[in-house]
Amino acid sequence: IKCGADAVCAEFKFGSDGDLENACIASRIVETAHDYGLPVLITVYVVPGILKILGDSAYAHACVIAEEIGADIVKTALPNDVKIIRQCVEAVSIPIITAGGSKMSEEVLFENIRIQKENGVTGVAIGRNIWADNNPEKIIKNIRGIIQKN
Repeated sequence: IKCGADAVCAEFKFGSDGDLENACIASRIVETAHDYGLPVLITVYVVPGILKILGDSAYAHACVIAEEIGADIVKTALPNDVKIIRQCVEAVSIPIITAGGSKMSEEVLFENIRIQKENGVTGVAIGRNIWADNNPEKIIKNIRGIIQKN
């Protein structure tokens, strides 16, 4: 707040050692942030071990946990699978933002974003696929066009 923050972000990895403790810490962060009127984005990633146990439903479980902790927005990495994306979107009442993932071609990036947006994802958080590109402005313009499309 002293630095002028507009929001707070917390993160945990669903299925990792200590994920329950991390979820509790994230919950306390949410409570404190909300006391000050700050919204909270919780970033939750699904680790491979929990995927082996829960299967594809692990992604929706992770989103639900973030919402139950008190997130106003959840950010997660989702596979480009329409069924999984829809499960996640239908499982929560808060916006879902997807992580950009590893570096990929523009065509694959834009197609992934289109599929996610068409299936209810609110937005994307893209890092290396923008700043590692030779023409980041072009990438940003194309992503904005996809996200703002009705």
